[in-house]
Amino acid sequence: MIETRHIVTPIRAFCNRAKFYAARVEHIDLNNKRVYIESPVFSSTTKTNSKMAAMNEESRDAILLSSLQIDRLSYDYLVIAIGSETKFFGMTDIEKHAFTIKSWNDAIVIRNHVIHQLEQAEVLLRQQPQPPHAYDDNNTTNSNSLNPHQENERENLLTFVIV
Repeated sequence: MIETRHIVTPIRAFCNRAKFYAARVEHIDLNNKRVYIESPVFSSTTKTNSKMAAMNEESRDAILLSSLQIDRLSYDYLVIAIGSETKFFGMTDIEKHAFTIKSWNDAIVIRNHVIHQLEQAEVLLRQQPQPPHAYDDNNTTNSNSLNPHQENERENLLTFVIV
């Protein structure tokens, strides 16, 4: 079975020699090669408060957020990369049928699609009635023979193009 861990690599594992910060950049000091980031700090003691369960999410977050942590990071090289948008260059059919992978959910959708295609290809094999002693020209058992239309359909199901 194809699992999510086969498709997605956590950034912390992928960049194991780097430190990862999920934070907002507050200031970049290019002259001194420093970046100032701001991260929320949550209090672990308020999480157990019994009144927390009755609050809406916004109120809960306001209470849990006890302060903001400011960190100063030094760097040798700074790469600033902004988000991207997938370009299909006017190819509407590709835009309509292609899968993009920019999030965890996208990876799960692709995984589920691949599993579905593999299952459909297997269904074609199971639908083909087989005589108990079918032999091909070489006198070997031929248990997976499909008619040309089914073989073409199965090939289409098992064809994946990755760009």
